[in-house]
Amino acid sequence: MATSATAQDYVFQTIVTNINMGPSQGTVNLPADGRNISFPDSDYKLFGSALGASLAFFNVLNTVPTDYTGAHPTITDDGSVRAEIISGENFGSNQLSLDEKPNGLFFSGSINYANPQNSALWVKITATARKPSYSATPRYVAGVKTLGYPSDGITCGANCSFASVNRTVIEWGANDSSQLGNGSTSNTPVPTSLPTNVTGSLSRISSGENFTMAVGNYGYVWAWGSNDKGQLGTGNFTNSTRPVQVPGLVNILRVVAGPRHCFAISTSGQVWAWGDNTYGQLGLGDKVSRSTPTLIPNLTLQRDWEDYLRAIAAGRTHTIAIGADGRTVYAWGDNSKGQLGIGNNLPQLSPVVVSASLSPWQIAAGDSFSMLLAGSGKVYTWGDNTYGQLGGGTVGGTRLLPGLISGPTTGYRIAAGTSHCLLVTDNGGKCWSWGRNQKGQLGDGTTVDRSSPVGVNVPVYSWMQNFNSCYSMVAAGDAHSLLLQNSGQIRSFGNDLSFQLGNRTDTAP
Repeated sequence: MATSATAQDYVFQTIVTNINMGPSQGTVNLPADGRNISFPDSDYKLFGSALGASLAFFNVLNTVPTDYTGAHPTITDDGSVRAEIISGENFGSNQLSLDEKPNGLFFSGSINYANPQNSALWVKITATARKPSYSATPRYVAGVKTLGYPSDGITCGANCSFASVNRTVIEWGANDSSQLGNGSTSNTPVPTSLPTNVTGSLSRISSGENFTMAVGNYGYVWAWGSNDKGQLGTGNFTNSTRPVQVPGLVNILRVVAGPRHCFAISTSGQVWAWGDNTYGQLGLGDKVSRSTPTLIPNLTLQRDWEDYLRAIAAGRTHTIAIGADGRTVYAWGDNSKGQLGIGNNLPQLSPVVVSASLSPWQIAAGDSFSMLLAGSGKVYTWGDNTYGQLGGGTVGGTRLLPGLISGPTTGYRIAAGTSHCLLVTDNGGKCWSWGRNQKGQLGDGTTVDRSSPVGVNVPVYSWMQNFNSCYSMVAAGDAHSLLLQNSGQIRSFGNDLSFQLGNRTDTAP
């Protein structure tokens, strides 16, 4: 399995040995008594190192540190087993070999030294590996279980994850812009409840590139994180490490976040927009960004108890929506990749009709492409196809009009990440994926891009025989994915560089 310089370092073991030697020079053999490197997690591997090969390089430090185990040695891109002479001088050729043993990895070797001061020689041996920055195999998220219903579901930010449990926000992953809203900018590796100053509860979460929103009591809207484009809707451009109320909004059913622009749907079906509008993605007839919610004129969307979950979808620079009649699909914003699906590449600053004949059931938007699940179960895609994310069996180019994917025709739920797609079919019994897969976000056990749907590596269930195990919702981030089962259990896979997969386990929580 490949890794990169951005993977997470993990120091398995540090041993500091005081070796008393005579003056001049000689050779010290490292103990061959079974000094093992214990691997605490099966996810961790020692990369870039052949067993039995010479692995160590030596640095000379002239003084003995006060805390021998505290100093982290220089780490190579792939991780290594490393030895440092931290008192005395390095001389000649040094080797450290690594061999596989039943109870771990075993290292031994020799150090050639020069010791003119007739002093003790301190040798620090540090075994360092790198945690893979992704998982191509779905595993359960430990420590969190939702009710499995739409209002208590899952969502992905670009590099973070959320679940709503009894209208309480559970979160984990990237927090560099305070998109977790916990008052800090530290990533959160384990699912943790949002400590909030909000009176009441939060649900129906939606997270963008570096900020998050949720609906609270009385349909109030709360937002937190980055605000460089006014995406918090507070009338200014000040970031917030804690949830703040978006003024002027009440009786809101659902909020939807694009990377840096936002929408809110009211109980009457009216649509409010704010944030980045560089490409007209707010649908307000211009390219002026807004820092406060602004009503989109002459647009009313679906608002039934479940329909609000799929009435509008925000891509990076474009938006698609389902009208109040439940049949008409609208789109607006950037159209350079054909992501509006109107048969040309002309941008649209106000909502225009994509189709009135597709019978939409659910919609989703990726970076520069769009996705629609029809009531018949058929899935349509259009826009950019650089990574095969349109699912039609080809790679490259664009599609200017909605076209069918190849394969499944019994869709139940869909989700679109930056450049990958997820589909649940057969009333939640089977999961499919396609598109970009550089971090294993397709969950098929590989990192190979797919231009046609492939099965996600999870069990296939029968809705009639095992309802609780079927999948009720899917969510996709930049390069990671979540699956929610009817039982409320969550599976995660894909990029894990910012801990967005959570504390994973093979056993259901």
